[in-house]
Amino acid sequence: MRHVRLSNARQYGPSNLYFGAHFAHGDLEYPHYLSQADFQEYIESYATHFDMLKDIVFNASVKQVSRNKNDSKWQLLLDVDGQSRVEEYDKVAFCHGYQTQAKIPDFEGVEKFDGPIMHTQEFRM
Repeated sequence: MRHVRLSNARQYGPSNLYFGAHFAHGDLEYPHYLSQADFQEYIESYATHFDMLKDIVFNASVKQVSRNKNDSKWQLLLDVDGQSRVEEYDKVAFCHGYQTQAKIPDFEGVEKFDGPIMHTQEFRM
């Protein structure tokens, strides 16, 4: 599954909340509220600056997340460019993104649940 970015989406928090003090965004100028393209540009420059791209798995769908047998790492079953593989990580971040089109998966037994089913993008306190 690929995500669908909403090109006209904007964040609803000031851009200075997203910029880390440990990483100045240099000569790049950003508006107070970032567009999807501005946010992507900043994240890509951050990842490049801190040499993070080598540790990111692109074009992947996460099929399953669990702890490994000795409970020392997270084990992920990935589909990478159509090929299944298992990777282990110390930490896992689940990032759903506010600039994507919500997708709620269908799963066995969903019809037995009586409560509301909603995507996290819909949740408000």
